[in-house]
This record gives sequence, structure tokens and C-alpha cells, in this order.
Amino acid sequence: MQLRRAEVRRLRRGWTMFARQRRARAQMQDRLIDLDGKMAAIGRSQALIEFNLDGTIIDANPNLLTTMGYSLDEIRGRITASSWIRPRPPLPNTRPSGAT
Repeated sequence: MQLRRAEVRRLRRGWTMFARQRRARAQMQDRLIDLDGKMAAIGRSQALIEFNLDGTIIDANPNLLTTMGYSLDEIRGRITASSWIRPRPPLPNTRPSGAT
């Protein structure tokens, strides 16, 4: 069976497009793996908390929970950090409010 030139060109274009899409998908997967690794490293080294748009606490990592002295069950569902973070006393070297 003999293919006409137009059919061959169409098949080549289709194959080229398929190969480009495969390459792009592989690059995106590599990028996601890289970002997952970065997020995991940040999670191991930083205290992180996650909020809903309305300010409700969704999740917190063990670093934050240990630092603040709470369990996740105690803070999950609360609204904003101000409802569960203990107020800190002012630092001794703070300037009066009118000082420049």
C-alpha cells in the first residue's frame, strides 16, 4: 500500500506533536518531583501552618506544633492564629510608640 505525500506529512506532523507532548509531560513531571522535594525540605526545617481562605486552620506540621506546644486536634478548625497563639511579652529593647 502506497501512502501519498500529503498523508506522510500529516503522519509526521502527528508524530512530532506526540513526541513534543511526551517531552513536555516528562519535563513537567520532573519539575513536580523537584518541587515536592523542596516542599518536603521546607516542611522539615520550618514551622508551617495552613489556613482556609476564611482563616480556619487546616493543618500544621510537627515543627509548629512542638514549638507552640499544641496538638493538631487542639488547633484544627480554629479561626486565625490569634485565637490560639499565646501573646508574647514586649521585648525589652522596644522603642516607645512615638519614637523615631
